[in-house]
Amino acid sequence: MKLRLISDHSRTFDLPQDIGQILLLIPNSPVEEVPRPPVKRGVGMWRIGETIHSGRVVLAVSCATCGNASTDGSEKAHEKRFYHCGKSEECPPDVAKQWREVYKRLDRFTGRLIRKPESDENDPVLKAFRTSRVHCQY
Repeated sequence: MKLRLISDHSRTFDLPQDIGQILLLIPNSPVEEVPRPPVKRGVGMWRIGETIHSGRVVLAVSCATCGNASTDGSEKAHEKRFYHCGKSEECPPDVAKQWREVYKRLDRFTGRLIRKPESDENDPVLKAFRTSRVHCQY
């Protein structure tokens, strides 16, 4: 427990919890508890990307606040929860829908997107994939 002098806020003391509580119960106690800073909670950044080395297409999520990151190339990747900053988060519906569409086009052996050169220009799945993809380091 962290306490500080009421008369001088620059002087702080780290004490065991039970001793700190006893000092705070004393009438006209010269100490007060140091308020804890608020916990920062980040937001997961969900995206569909290609891995740098193998070129596999994965659903990637990361948190800039705590640094946690995860990738998954399975069919149910959009149903898994991402745990970070002391909470869990679900995949946003728009990204989940896009993942289901992209996953239908993946080669099951290599995990890469199957492209059909004659129809690539007008393909809405590929168009959405091109605009949202980023290279993942995993």
